[in-house]
Amino acid sequence: MQPISIILADAQYLIRVGLRHLLMGNEVFWVVGEANDEAELMEQLRTRPAKVVILDYNQPGNFSKATVARIREAAPHTNILIISADNHKDNIFQILEQGVNSFVTKSCAEEEILDAIKATARGEKFFCTKI
Repeated sequence: MQPISIILADAQYLIRVGLRHLLMGNEVFWVVGEANDEAELMEQLRTRPAKVVILDYNQPGNFSKATVARIREAAPHTNILIISADNHKDNIFQILEQGVNSFVTKSCAEEEILDAIKATARGEKFFCTKI
């Protein structure tokens, strides 16, 4: 089985490092790029196609709900997993309407995050139990 190619998109360095560390320990995943803002993400998608983008959309000045539409336009075959601290149901519904595949919170367990990435790569929907 080919590893799942992933781009990590989060303005917080520590979150990107933590996710990369979590994924590096598993041969199923392959982090092909990282971005701390939308411009970097679009460049990563152009030069390093990925099966999954892991994104926190709620980072004003770096990423927003509009970022999802831009991903869909630039890389229509890339699936999107949101990992966010935002757990407001209205915001979650709005971002899901933008075409996001899956949504988990930053407080979800490791196994749920890994399951979410696998499901997202298959084009399935996944939501952690905290949603």
